[in-house]
Amino acid sequence: MNRTCLAFVAFAFVGFALGITPAVAEDDPDAQPITAPEPAASAAAAAAAPSLPSTPTVLPIYPPSIAHRPRGKPPETLAEVAARDRTADAAAAANAPLAFIAQEKWGLAGYNNDEPFYTVLVTNHEPRALRCTVLLEGTFLDNGTKVSMSDRQTATVQPGAQTPLGNWQGMDRASGAHYSVKCRPL
Repeated sequence: MNRTCLAFVAFAFVGFALGITPAVAEDDPDAQPITAPEPAASAAAAAAAPSLPSTPTVLPIYPPSIAHRPRGKPPETLAEVAARDRTADAAAAANAPLAFIAQEKWGLAGYNNDEPFYTVLVTNHEPRALRCTVLLEGTFLDNGTKVSMSDRQTATVQPGAQTPLGNWQGMDRASGAHYSVKCRPL
């Protein structure tokens, strides 16, 4: 039934455009026959009227801004943007230098406070805990003889805290000691 109605409307439209008058019932006194518009009276009026193309143009179903949209990657969702930003922040944080301070401390200990000790203190200025390792090279006294030594100690340093990374007894303060500290975030 819908096709019949569409066909009737289409034929009526084409007939009206071509100037074909539909039939009017003879028993209807108020019916007026539909006539085609009168042609232009003068050549000047014909020249002023816009000219129509000789071939009909086909209009797209959708507006051009939608119909000709390139088919590519769909736009990112908010979750994808947030995940990308978190990944970028994590990569930047991994490449940034860590904020900590390492310092050495000499002192005296033992029964009579006559034994020197050496320790390395690390202060964490990061918002996360750090796992720090100290490598130490120095000398200590063994029955009056200087002996070289090296050692490695590891400790976890909490945010905002100062932690000793080792405590070495009997070190020779006159010879000194050399240390290096490396930390990584937890």
